[in-house]
Amino acid sequence: MSILSDEELVILAKEDKEYLNQLVERYKGFVSRLTSGYTMSGYTKEDFLQEGFIALCNAVKSFDPSKHTKFSTYLTTCIKNKMKDIIKTGNYEKRKTPPTISLDETIGEEDNEYHDIVAADTRNPEERLLAREELSETIAMLKKKLSSFEYKVFVLFLADYSYEEMTKILSANGENVTKKQIDNALQRVRLKIKA
Repeated sequence: MSILSDEELVILAKEDKEYLNQLVERYKGFVSRLTSGYTMSGYTKEDFLQEGFIALCNAVKSFDPSKHTKFSTYLTTCIKNKMKDIIKTGNYEKRKTPPTISLDETIGEEDNEYHDIVAADTRNPEERLLAREELSETIAMLKKKLSSFEYKVFVLFLADYSYEEMTKILSANGENVTKKQIDNALQRVRLKIKA
């Protein structure tokens, strides 16, 4: 039986979670190396590692084999961009005055869902900037309200990952995470957001 190339594995991982698990396992050390050099106040090495795995899963979804790019090259770019975004957002937050936005107004209302803020491309640049600032404020508030584990689960939940996928991603760095722990974390997140 021949070993699948990264690119073949990515194509299969788009349809079958078992291949995604294999890819996560294959790239565990790679993601760890790429994220290990980053530091920022309020972020642990584990936080950066988890963000790296989220970038890996997003890279699998968006990778286009017809572009004739190696997956490892594409993934490197995705992870580095993700790390730069985190650092940029963190530095921006340090310069800002404390946020006055209500968490309930940003997430949970029918006409102002998280995905609307992130995915809307039809707004003008000023509206996009305001939405990005609003999102940054919300993320900062969530990080204060939620534990590190709850925040990671919440981010994966918003990215539309199943409990099984979340279990694999969060367990990729050696922790043993169960679906029940993820469900409990999401219940606590809901209660904290409502509060």
